[in-house]
Amino acid sequence: MPRLSGERFERLWAIVRLAFDRPGLVRVARFALDVTLDDVVGTGGPGRDVAFDLIAWAEREDRTPDLLRGLRKERPNNPDLGRFCEELGGPPADHVREAVRRFAEAFHDDDRRRQFRFLNAYKELHDILHDLHGYQPRVEEAAARPAGAALPEDVCLALTGWVEDVRRAARETEFPDDPPAWVGKFAAAVADVTGPDPAKAARAAERLAVLPARAQGELNAELVKCARRLGAAELVVLLDGVLAAAGAEPAKAGTADLRAAVARFRLLCDQLHGLIRDHDLCQQAEDGLREAAGLREVTAAGLADWADVAGRLGELAAHRPGDFRAARALAAARAFEAAPPGAAADAFAALAEQFADLFLYTDKGLLKVTNQLLLATAALDPVLARYS
Repeated sequence: MPRLSGERFERLWAIVRLAFDRPGLVRVARFALDVTLDDVVGTGGPGRDVAFDLIAWAEREDRTPDLLRGLRKERPNNPDLGRFCEELGGPPADHVREAVRRFAEAFHDDDRRRQFRFLNAYKELHDILHDLHGYQPRVEEAAARPAGAALPEDVCLALTGWVEDVRRAARETEFPDDPPAWVGKFAAAVADVTGPDPAKAARAAERLAVLPARAQGELNAELVKCARRLGAAELVVLLDGVLAAAGAEPAKAGTADLRAAVARFRLLCDQLHGLIRDHDLCQQAEDGLREAAGLREVTAAGLADWADVAGRLGELAAHRPGDFRAARALAAARAFEAAPPGAAADAFAALAEQFADLFLYTDKGLLKVTNQLLLATAALDPVLARYS
């Protein structure tokens, strides 16, 4: 908000001096500004003007709207303070507060918050597997050490640290008492790599090399389940209500911060909803393509669900205009459909390769948006708290 004029600063100073004792300002500083009064104005002495110093600090830190909100909450029936706040356009209008309340009620639903926690756990597991994949050359080098040679300390620390991180994250998943089978296999392979037997270490390094690709598919499936349970489409509707209410009061104190945080979160929810839809289309297309594995000769006419597969790939391309991978997969599907019998096998192989790349890219996008959504959640919570 704009800097207070000298006249308004003096009016607010006079109101606060009359309406608040020091304990009241201690509560305002702690509850509304998330600071301690002594940290802001110091302990001072008998002549210290605490009200003046607090207002000046809030203005320097661009926290005047938060200060006014806290003052109103602490003294809701003070007419002078009420009139002063109304002149500045705050605190937030009732319809803004009500729109935020409706969203916050759905957003903080116990089941939805559990899904956010599960998402974070699966994301951590995914990140560890990604790090392990990148570290694999170092693991193989260490596993090939001569008999009697010590394991390099950095490899030991990295692998044993990841085992602890995996176990901790697994305890935060939806089924902590039934962790994925790969968690135990990972710990056993690390024990062999870090153990004294070089033969066991070499074989364990080979097991670790293939583990990320196998485990990440399972993790992606769990991520999608949790992301679907978040109900992103419902949140988008409620967020639109907050944006509409805040947009109707552009001059109200604090609504700019609210609109920015909500708009960011809404964009991510909308992207998440779209990526879940695209993941489902990819899954349906993959189910139809899987039939080809049992056929001696693959042709479009010979696949019972080919019409559905082609339709799903067409929907994906329509949902993602300008997406090179979606367009390429659709073109490969059309080439396979038009291929003569002698060329159908090669055309299908090209389609399978392009589709696998599209599916992988879609799930990578889902993971990326999930990561961003978790970060945006942490940023949104304190903004919503100002309207509680």
